[in-house]
Amino acid sequence: MSNLNLDSPALIRMGLNREHRIARAKEILGALTRALTEAKARKVDAVYVVGNLWDNQTVTQETITLVVDAFEQLGDLPVFIAPGKNDACRVDSAYNPHFLKGLGLRQWSSNVHIFANQQLAAVEHPRQADWKIWGHSFQLPSEERAKQWQEFLAKRSKGKFDLLLLTEPVEGAFAASELAEPARRHVLTEKQIIASGFDYVAFGFGNNQYRLRDEADRLLGAQTGSLVGQKFSEVGTRVAFFGKVQKDSQGGIETSVEPVEFDNRRIVAHSVDMSGMTASDAMVDIMQSFEDLGARKGVDIVHLELEGRYQVGQEPTAIIEKIKENFFQAVVQDNTRPNYLAEAFAPGSSEARFIKAMLVLKKEAEKRLPTEEATADGEPAPAGMDHLSGRVVEDALYYGLEALRQKRVNLRNVD
Repeated sequence: MSNLNLDSPALIRMGLNREHRIARAKEILGALTRALTEAKARKVDAVYVVGNLWDNQTVTQETITLVVDAFEQLGDLPVFIAPGKNDACRVDSAYNPHFLKGLGLRQWSSNVHIFANQQLAAVEHPRQADWKIWGHSFQLPSEERAKQWQEFLAKRSKGKFDLLLLTEPVEGAFAASELAEPARRHVLTEKQIIASGFDYVAFGFGNNQYRLRDEADRLLGAQTGSLVGQKFSEVGTRVAFFGKVQKDSQGGIETSVEPVEFDNRRIVAHSVDMSGMTASDAMVDIMQSFEDLGARKGVDIVHLELEGRYQVGQEPTAIIEKIKENFFQAVVQDNTRPNYLAEAFAPGSSEARFIKAMLVLKKEAEKRLPTEEATADGEPAPAGMDHLSGRVVEDALYYGLEALRQKRVNLRNVD
């Protein structure tokens, strides 16, 4: 399993209210407990935690104690932890026994092995003499790190079965938003992983599932993604993997993984363009879409993005309230605008004059601001326009029309 990110501030960034954040934090711990209970019931050979068990910046002493206890309850079942980007092993980390002692917290039980060093190291599996477990604590990709990886591969002695817990990013196994651009230049490639000679690689950097296969379609590694969804990019079923290792008819090694869900909730995201639709038609369409996506009423967390221009008088207010009533938590990003420009205004009216002036301003902004689609011609921008984009001017146009028509302004894109 990977990316539990216990006590992460991600729940705040999702827009969950305080009550739901507290409930969700307990559910995430519950998912971990259920996964460990299932592992013990299946009599697995080991539990592997590949990156981001918690967030070093925000994890509480209570959570640390609960996790230490949960792993101790496994008895002699080995647990191997490779710290990731958010829970990297350092002086003030709960992976440091001296830090735990200073806080007066219990130490990790003897069945838990933590790969505390940034350099790859191996330990023998206590139950399987021919197994070697390799791991490390996260280090940001760099040119120097890439050289270290190559040197390691040249020196490594191959065992009968080598399993690697890899918390560093691998090309194709993570989203661009999960890693800053400079570091993306030095990530490991699938080709390098295949050439490394490991019998199986458990990837842990990315938040979504990923599988690596060789040219013969044999499974060489997999990434579970996050055990529990805590971002709107972590949609759908979140899982842990239960893996099997067996020999084929020629004596070669075959690996397989079974995904198992332990979270009671899922995150479901949907975007809809309301243009040309009445509010009631849009409501029916949205609810049907969420049903088709598998969203469960009263259970799941949904993210709805509303786009387009709606008919005047067909505001999406009722839609937003309906969505919030139907799900555990709903976060709505309202990017819609009333379609005032579809109306005919009397020539010379305040509305007509305002529209004409703002459309001219919008055209000038798009022409002169380099970041807009229209290219800059090198001339200085008109006074006061040097920081205006066409999108900002268009927002001002609709806010102004709303003020003229309704004597009030409703801010968009706020929950």
